[in-house]
Amino acid sequence: MKKGNIVSGCIVIFIGVYVFFMTAGFPEGSNNVPGPAFFPRILAIIAIVLGAILVVQALINKADVEKINLHDENAKKSYITMGIIAIYLILFNKIGFLLLTPLLLFILIRFYGMKSIWKNAVISIMVTSVVYGVFVSLLSVPLPMGILMN
Repeated sequence: MKKGNIVSGCIVIFIGVYVFFMTAGFPEGSNNVPGPAFFPRILAIIAIVLGAILVVQALINKADVEKINLHDENAKKSYITMGIIAIYLILFNKIGFLLLTPLLLFILIRFYGMKSIWKNAVISIMVTSVVYGVFVSLLSVPLPMGILMN
């Protein structure tokens, strides 16, 4: 696992550096108001720092971390979750945020154990509504509407 932590840390550092430099062309902002580069740069710096911490810990720690079984039940759930999210990302622009996100949340919440269909539906719709409200109303970030716009 030591090698995995070093590789993962280096990948996170690389992504952080990439994002930081990709935002170099973004406007800086004015009048003490941060511009569009502010938030991605903060996240990039956090990624770089956390990636570096992971690499340093892996190099300093002499004990080898216990092995992870990639075929146990939790790993299989992780693979299924990644597949569901990949399908979500592929369909995101075509179907749209408002229709696809509650469906994604409903499927994942059900998959991870909530048996009550009504609670699951309410949570899925409420979370989607809050996220939509924050992005569209507060942050003025449009989300794909997909088939609702056609």
